Amino acid sequence: MKNRTIEIPFSRVSLLRVLIAAILLGLILYWALAIRPYLSICNAHLAAPYLEIRADQVGRVAFAPYEEGASVKQGDVLFSLNTPDEKEQQKHLEQTVASLEEMLSYHLLAVEQAMQEYITARSEAEMGLIPSEKSEQPLAVLQEHQSGANECKQQLACAQMTLEKNRQLMQQRSFSAPFSGVIVKRQKREGDVVQLGDAIYSFCDPGRIWVDAIVPEKYIAKVSVGQKASVRLPASRSRDWAGEISWISPVALPTGEGIPIRISLPKTDEPSLRPNLTAEVKIKIH
Repeated sequence: MKNRTIEIPFSRVSLLRVLIAAILLGLILYWALAIRPYLSICNAHLAAPYLEIRADQVGRVAFAPYEEGASVKQGDVLFSLNTPDEKEQQKHLEQTVASLEEMLSYHLLAVEQAMQEYITARSEAEMGLIPSEKSEQPLAVLQEHQSGANECKQQLACAQMTLEKNRQLMQQRSFSAPFSGVIVKRQKREGDVVQLGDAIYSFCDPGRIWVDAIVPEKYIAKVSVGQKASVRLPASRSRDWAGEISWISPVALPTGEGIPIRISLPKTDEPSLRPNLTAEVKIKIH
């Protein structure tokens, strides 16, 4: 008996291949959804370090140079305040120093003139033109102004030291940027009077972005710190950002929405990542 070769039509071969591909695709989907599923969260949003810088005392803004959108570095002085008493005291000290400097100049000039008069009087007394007693009068004036000049020098040094201490004290009434960032909003300007707690600047670091999200209660046991996450912005769907869970709240929200978590992203200057933008998050859960 001859072996008969069964030929399968080309259309049946194609159908078989399609069937095999469908089975493989089904297995892959089952693995992705059932064996290694992803938790999708759509109510997430971007956040960044944000600080409202407020006055810690009543006073007047003496220095506040930055406009909205300006970049500042950590340690830069954002603003300084003067209290009414400090400003009045500073003005009084400056006037005192100026007055003592003027008085010292007067005494020094008088000393110089008295010295010239004394030299002249001594010369005339030696030539017998005037009595020797009269030649001593310029010396008395010289000594008087010399004593006045010495006293002015002491008072001036003390006033200048007090003035410098007051300036240093006023410099301590300043606020420096705790981190590098950008001025988001400016509420006060130089010369404005502020009360305790008044906002002067709103300040943030847009380069340090993270994602705040809420995990439903039924999934919280499946997430942990260090898990990888994928972040996509509705405003930029062409790209995903990789991150990982860095914080899980120890308490649930009282509204019953779930448990807040934070997803850290690498530090970046990407302009499309802006605080308060909405985001979609996918977390690989166990």
